[in-house]
Amino acid sequence: MSVPFRIRSWSETWSRAQSRGFGWVSIVLILAGFLALLTTNGLSIWASNALTEQYLAVQHSRDVRRALDLTERSIVDAVAAERGFLLVGSANYRQAEAEARHEIMVYFGEVRALLLDDPELLRRLDDTRPLIDESMGITQQVVRDMEAGRFNQALAVLRSSRSTQVLSELEARFDAIDHILMGRLDEGRRAAERARQINLWFSSLASVLIVLVAALAIFQFSRSFQAIRQAHSELDEANRDLERRVDERTQELDVAPAEVEGSRERAEAMLREVNHRGA
Repeated sequence: MSVPFRIRSWSETWSRAQSRGFGWVSIVLILAGFLALLTTNGLSIWASNALTEQYLAVQHSRDVRRALDLTERSIVDAVAAERGFLLVGSANYRQAEAEARHEIMVYFGEVRALLLDDPELLRRLDDTRPLIDESMGITQQVVRDMEAGRFNQALAVLRSSRSTQVLSELEARFDAIDHILMGRLDEGRRAAERARQINLWFSSLASVLIVLVAALAIFQFSRSFQAIRQAHSELDEANRDLERRVDERTQELDVAPAEVEGSRERAEAMLREVNHRGA
């Protein structure tokens, strides 16, 4: 007959677990391992996000620096073309100066678009726009004077050295933006490295805890297996003892009828002897 299912109380369940060697230490280790796994997963996601953000920051900074460099190079090209036109008067230099001025606005627009979400650097970039306009104004003035035949006036503008001052100021401001970008990249690298180290430490800790939990599980299984083997041994011993007692009792039962028959025969003999003497 099957044993009916019964829901055990918490105290009974806990007592049975303790009897099998499962106590508070086991619970603490299991919970610690579980929490370590959750923490490690969370830290892995965090570290992955940090590395992704760092990668995106590097890409963004690279794009900004490239556009800044192209803007500065185009300004230098425009000034060089303007001076070439002043010295040679070739239409090729005039065309190169016009193309360089167009490229300045294109690359400057790229930098500005990349910095729309960065108010600090956007403000610094916008502060360079008057200097760019001034530099291009000087260049165009020299070109117009040359086209109008005012060579001495164009040369006077060139000798004023204002163009060189503007270029130096623009270079310094672009370098300041680049310096800020590099500082942010360094800070991002350090943050990503910290995230990687923290993730590594917690992963190692989680591995240790998992090993402890696995060792505990093996230990508990070994104890349960030994208990089962001992129970089987005791059961086998009890069965053998029972079989021995049954055999002894069976032998006793087999001998009993013969003894009863002998006792009956002796009693009958004694009765016949008494009757004979009385007669």
